[in-house]
Amino acid sequence: MSEQQPWDYILSFIKDPHNPENQVGHKIFMQVFFKEFYKYDLLVKYSEPEDLFHEFITTIIFKGKSFTLNPVIAEKMEDPKTKIVSYLYKTIHNFLRTKRREAYKNLQIEPIDKGTEGKQEEPCFNHIIDPVIEIEALEIKEIILKTFSEKEIRVLCYSFLNDKEYFDEELSDDAIYKRKSRMKKFLQDFVKEYGFSLEGFACFIDKYLKSDICDKLR
Repeated sequence: MSEQQPWDYILSFIKDPHNPENQVGHKIFMQVFFKEFYKYDLLVKYSEPEDLFHEFITTIIFKGKSFTLNPVIAEKMEDPKTKIVSYLYKTIHNFLRTKRREAYKNLQIEPIDKGTEGKQEEPCFNHIIDPVIEIEALEIKEIILKTFSEKEIRVLCYSFLNDKEYFDEELSDDAIYKRKSRMKKFLQDFVKEYGFSLEGFACFIDKYLKSDICDKLR
């Protein structure tokens, strides 16, 4: 009999939270949540991880303090097509991003108006940059720089800037097309895995891709 992995304990807790034997799963789930929580500087500064975790499991995973499993979560856990661990990570990040947006509103942080005076900067959307979207775009940039290989970054640059000079080798049109197609699928999975919004990714392309990433490859 194989030894249980951490997520096995978590899933056992979610399926049967009232069983005392599954409380180790509750503790591990809390640790996983905390690890993701500390990636959000604004939440770390203005909220307590224990409070957010309690809210998360009693409103998202379960419905109420009776710990009745959310029907949506139950359905996902029973669906063999669902990669339940990835789905729960995405659920955590969606919850934390919502909490971060609420924190911005509570702090009364207004979107940044670049205006029309002085040096003109290319904004993400209609001369108004939502600070949440801008932070999300910066997160995307940092993750890409840390996790993408140079080869992947070159394909990324070509995919959005359509300039073959970003490749450091001679490639046929067919080879370029295949790389671009693989990158498209890769980016779809990337956005889903990290729970980024399409607006945040579009802002990353507009604000950071060329100037902070691609131009350095020339």
